[in-house]
Amino acid sequence: MPEQKKNVFGLESAETESQPAFQVPPPAKPLPGITGNPPLPPGQPVSAPVSAADNATGMKESDYTPEELATLQTIPGWEVGQPVPDNLAEVLASISHEAAGEARDPDKIPLPQPGDTPPLKVPEPVDISQLPADRQRAIQEGLARAHQAREEEARGPAGVEGAGPGINEAIAGHAVKDMLVEDDLASPTYSGTEVPKTTPFVDAGVAPPPDLPEGSRTGAQTQLVTECPHCGWDLKEPDPVEPTKDDKDRYLMATAGGIPFQRPYILFGGRMTVVIRELLPSECDQIYKEVWNQRKQGLIQTPQEFFESLTRYRVCLQLVTTNTLEINNKFPENLEAWKGSIVSPAVTTLPQVLEKVYESALRTESLVRVITKLVAHFNRLTAKMEENWYRSDFWEPIGLDGSSQKPPSGE
Repeated sequence: MPEQKKNVFGLESAETESQPAFQVPPPAKPLPGITGNPPLPPGQPVSAPVSAADNATGMKESDYTPEELATLQTIPGWEVGQPVPDNLAEVLASISHEAAGEARDPDKIPLPQPGDTPPLKVPEPVDISQLPADRQRAIQEGLARAHQAREEEARGPAGVEGAGPGINEAIAGHAVKDMLVEDDLASPTYSGTEVPKTTPFVDAGVAPPPDLPEGSRTGAQTQLVTECPHCGWDLKEPDPVEPTKDDKDRYLMATAGGIPFQRPYILFGGRMTVVIRELLPSECDQIYKEVWNQRKQGLIQTPQEFFESLTRYRVCLQLVTTNTLEINNKFPENLEAWKGSIVSPAVTTLPQVLEKVYESALRTESLVRVITKLVAHFNRLTAKMEENWYRSDFWEPIGLDGSSQKPPSGE
């Protein structure tokens, strides 16, 4: 019986000596009609064809790209077909270094003219009357031709036939000379025409308003800038009023006492009173910190939103009281006092202050704008008194002579 053996799967299989497990393929034989070298054994490099006569690569000029050919031709002695040096980068760097050295070497800089070129000799001026007749005639003919070319160039291109006045001159590039400017303000017609001048009041049959300004001789009859570029103040509005004696008294007493300056305002003919105060430095810092944190959290996206949030927080903190016939509101007079009325410790103080002020006092959009303008007026009034700190007559009741002095420089 044939010997029983187990295969890799654990099954018994009969194996006979007459049948091998697999057949070895026969060695490869060249196929008829196919020429060439057999594949290279592993590890043997491929050698480029080399001419035995001159040890050249056998490459032609067309086998290189223009950039490769230009780079290789910088190597001294290299010709098309020769092998590329193994240290090509070092060779090119050496060539660049030598070229830079030759460019700085005064002995190797090529001269614009050969060194043995004799210096230029300017001929002595000769009076034209001393020249031969034919030479004089040739010079005069050359001057006449140059003068004629100059006139033709000045005339410029041909104009447009039938064009209006000034068009052909403009085509030729001629500038208008001796321009006459006439004052036509008193003329009954527009300049250069027979069209009579009219005004909207005369045409409508009504009298012009008494405060109508006279026409400007420069044409600047309207105000081009309508708002202050720094603070946005409407320039059509009158300037803020001068601080009254009461304003100065309140400001000086508050500043000397180290407390925020406050000022009451009467609105809507006495139907509403509002008290505004200035902020503490710590409150200003807290406002900027709060708005900047909201900017980092993505709650504020644009510069307009940034400054709008600053303004709203300032208005809510500067507002002390709002009293009407029906509703009276008194708010804490500093940020620390506000913290005692905060109901949500998880939210920062200023957003809750804003919410409480808007819910209790600033309930309408119109009232928000009124109080915002009022706070801006208060801040301008305070800034104006700050700028006059150097005046000796700032507070008249102290009995000074009313003189003023300039602010000290450099202090």
